[in-house]
Amino acid sequence: MDTAYPISTHFRRLDPKKKPWSQGISVTYSRRSEPDAVEEYIGIVLVNSAYPDGFPGVANYHYDAATRELVVSLQFPRPEQVPSVKQYKYVKAKDEIAETPQTQKEQRERYSNVINNMTLRTLHEMWESDHAGHIGTISLTGFVEHIDPATGKEVQTPLVALATERDRFLDIDLSRVTPSETLRHLDANLSKNPHGLVGIDLGQGVRGH
Repeated sequence: MDTAYPISTHFRRLDPKKKPWSQGISVTYSRRSEPDAVEEYIGIVLVNSAYPDGFPGVANYHYDAATRELVVSLQFPRPEQVPSVKQYKYVKAKDEIAETPQTQKEQRERYSNVINNMTLRTLHEMWESDHAGHIGTISLTGFVEHIDPATGKEVQTPLVALATERDRFLDIDLSRVTPSETLRHLDANLSKNPHGLVGIDLGQGVRGH
């Protein structure tokens, strides 16, 4: 089950007392183009999007006003950056805290949950901020940076890719979903073994799987 790092815990809503997206965009138009204005406010959203230490988050993004598409590159933590402790227990006889590690299966499941939740959270944050409806589609690719054991060089391995329309995503009740099933519902291209750093095929693009 997708229990680790639940969506409800990590989704952060914009402060309603702060200037809304639509108002900020209209003010910014007098000085900047629409793509620049949208990207500027996306940047503000990301600055206020807090992740645990070691979790990279959005690495890059670009808004195309002609197609109303936001292209997002999302970086995931490496598997070893995700905590692998199942629980902590106080041992009175030794007056110490003992750790119970996760099994390999539990570690794989937790890492998959992190990937799924970060992906949905990013989509959610982008559209929640876009009150004026400037973004019609989000194209997202999620990757992890790691050392290739064969070459010793740092590489980027894609683990998730999807493109989804605004209305389709906003029709989902994220408070009641199983993230992995939601991504399948959105026709996402998902790694069969993200913990093992098994990449997806992007040869035909985000929409080509």
